[in-house]
Amino acid sequence: MKKHIIKLIIPVLALFVVSCSSDDDSLDSSAPTIVVEEPTMHEEFALGDEIHFDALFTDDVELASYKIDIHNNFDGHEHRGVVPYHNDEPWTYQESFTIPHGNTEYHVHQHIDIPNNILPGDYHFGVILIDAAGNESQVYLEIVIGDDNTDTGIVIDDLNVDDVARGGMIHVDAHIDVPNEVDYILINIHGHGLNPSDGEIRWEYDDTIDSYTGTHLHFHEHIDVPENAAIGEYHLSITVVDRQGGVNTEGVLFQVTD
Repeated sequence: MKKHIIKLIIPVLALFVVSCSSDDDSLDSSAPTIVVEEPTMHEEFALGDEIHFDALFTDDVELASYKIDIHNNFDGHEHRGVVPYHNDEPWTYQESFTIPHGNTEYHVHQHIDIPNNILPGDYHFGVILIDAAGNESQVYLEIVIGDDNTDTGIVIDDLNVDDVARGGMIHVDAHIDVPNEVDYILINIHGHGLNPSDGEIRWEYDDTIDSYTGTHLHFHEHIDVPENAAIGEYHLSITVVDRQGGVNTEGVLFQVTD
């Protein structure tokens, strides 16, 4: 099955919205609305800085909760490198918040601290909003944390992940060239636009692998998929860090099926 390396495209208005609604049309079936004032598309932040999150949520019946999801988008641009502190890793931030009962409109203003020891680069800032009936909307923005980086010569080719049934096993394959020798490799898996049913989970996976050595690698790993993972599209990325702190990431989409 042909796979596609991810190149995210977001409109000029900087809002990419995915809406999911209840199956019962006799109930509230309209998804809530998200308007994000801050951060703005492609806004740049320094390491150790803070993100000002300012947004307005609305719904025709009642709001319930929201989640902030920040994760790296290193594979959304050309190869780059960075010289971080030892063992620095891409930043992942996920936090859920309850909206007080009875609100059809809710204004949010929060400050989110950025760690000073993360790998800089392109990140996604996501907001997931759910109303009282379970309808969901999502907005994702692209932001930049830290300075742009120079090419380190790390090349990740032939990254492949086949579609898999939940409860099965993912086989991850790639060929990797690392001129300055590999230090460690990070794997991240997260879903895109999922709407889990009762009993399902939003499956996410992170692992650090330091068993690979040398400059020319055949990367092959097996990853178990939970039996209750939500069905739909997932994004897998591998981040290679060399012994001088250089970094490169590539990603691929795959499907988890029933």
